[in-house]
Amino acid sequence: MTDTSFLAALPNPEKLFKMDMGDNNFNSQDLSFLLPFTNLESLQLWTCNQKRIDKGTYNRFYGSLKYLKNMSKLNSLSISNTDIDSGLEYLAESRLTAIPSEWFPWDENAKFGKRNGAKVEKIFEELLPYATNLKKGKYDLLTWKNAKLVSLISDQERLQNQVISQQKQIKNLTNELETLANEQLTRKRGELEKSFNNYKNHLDENLQGYLDIFLQTNSDIAKKQLLKKIDKKELQELSDKQQEVNKLEVRLNNLQQINKEVMEANVVSPPPYRT
Repeated sequence: MTDTSFLAALPNPEKLFKMDMGDNNFNSQDLSFLLPFTNLESLQLWTCNQKRIDKGTYNRFYGSLKYLKNMSKLNSLSISNTDIDSGLEYLAESRLTAIPSEWFPWDENAKFGKRNGAKVEKIFEELLPYATNLKKGKYDLLTWKNAKLVSLISDQERLQNQVISQQKQIKNLTNELETLANEQLTRKRGELEKSFNNYKNHLDENLQGYLDIFLQTNSDIAKKQLLKKIDKKELQELSDKQQEVNKLEVRLNNLQQINKEVMEANVVSPPPYRT
């Protein structure tokens, strides 16, 4: 079999308690198609026949087990040789007791298939220290869950410390930049004010008003009036200084906003682990 779409047509999926899809050739897909089957007790998705694997015939399921999180009655899960590589923690509230990685259906000498590169090995490597009977796929899942919880808490604390450290670094940097921007802004304002007063003293009252308007709005009308008394180059220098002051004010406001956001930022935490 290659296509799982027929499952969508099954009536009353919640009444199904066992599903064996093993040793088929299902197309590459995640496990979202299993969401309706909430009362499964046994689920087999693996490929265990070596001859089929060698021919490239195997189930190509991949991704997370998160789609099984509502299967609270699930006690046996077969995923060997698939590319399912994460999400075992979503089954923490199920009755899961067996996750076989080997199977001897006929006798002790029957060979269990092995697909090189199967991503599911990541899960089995994580579970290996908690194995109680590998042949039957038995693990001390309670101890694994507790260890996983401790690990997640440790990761959360490490993440929080990293965030706090980064917040401090950002705050220190923005403080330094803010101080520098403030100094530049003060100096540029002083230069502009000095130039402005020098020119203003040589202008009559009407032109002084035009100078104010020009520096605030860069008005063409004000510029035309001012050019009667002020050299074009000198007027442009005044305009450039005003633009520098405006840019520095924007920069300073941005830095102050960044500082505020850093101070108010919440520490990022991973999602809670359900036990």
